[in-house]
Order: sequence, then C-alpha cells, then structure tokens
Amino acid sequence: MLKPVSAGQEARLRALQDAMAGAASVLAAACPAEDPATPPARLNAVAVRLDALHTAVTTVRAVLEDLYSDLSDVQKARFNRIGQPGPA
Repeated sequence: MLKPVSAGQEARLRALQDAMAGAASVLAAACPAEDPATPPARLNAVAVRLDALHTAVTTVRAVLEDLYSDLSDVQKARFNRIGQPGPA
C-alpha cells in the first residue's frame, strides 16, 4: 500500500484516483449498449473503443508518472510490488 508522506504526494495520489475514475468513465462510454449488427458497424465500434483506451491510458500515464517521480526509493519499491503475486 502506498502511504503519502507529504501534501504533494497526497494531492498527486488524489489526482491519480481522479484520472483513473475518469478513464473508467471514458471506457464505459465507449461501449455500445447493443452489439452492432453489421461488420462495418462492429469495426467502427472497435475503433471507438481503441480510441477510448488510448485516451484513458494517456490520461492515467501522465498523472501516474507525476506521482511516481515524487516517491522515495523505498516508496517506489513498495509501489512496484502492487499487483505482483506474493509468495505461495
């Protein structure tokens, strides 16, 4: 777990949380309510989703890099372990 040690880190962590929520909204909005009926419409839906994915990744990446650059080496080591499998 990442524990901010300064007001700047807290603000950057909140910004990351906000960016991730925004990215999730962008991705959700890119999914059609119904499956497109024709091959061209399906291909267009894929293009829309890929564009949304690119937008989401770009948005989150910038904010994540800002937070990561402000972490100490110890915090970075802990952060890098997030999502990694633990010992069996």
